[in-house]
Amino acid sequence: MKLRDSDIGNESDSRVQADDVVGEAFTGDPNALSVDGDRVTFRGETHVVDDDIAGFVGGLVRAGRGVWVSGPELSPLIQTRPDRTFRKLRGRLPELWAEIESKTGAGYRLRPLA
Repeated sequence: MKLRDSDIGNESDSRVQADDVVGEAFTGDPNALSVDGDRVTFRGETHVVDDDIAGFVGGLVRAGRGVWVSGPELSPLIQTRPDRTFRKLRGRLPELWAEIESKTGAGYRLRPLA
């Protein structure tokens, strides 16, 4: 799935903005995920994260569960390489990291709900 500029913000600063709320509508899903500025809410717990993690997770949430997003599509949303941000996420929020798949040549995606 290609992310459009309208999906990720304006061209001058396409990172997730403080007033952007990106997330899955609550449907009783225990893994509901949302991003609001520098806050990521996952499984009912809110975590303050840096801009790179917020942009990375926000890009995946905007694409939707099960949709692959390539590294080049995520790059405008973050300051570091996507693989480094993914590794950083593993150390800071391992439960959320476990919900994201990574595949060479395809990119990253939120695991589809069973």
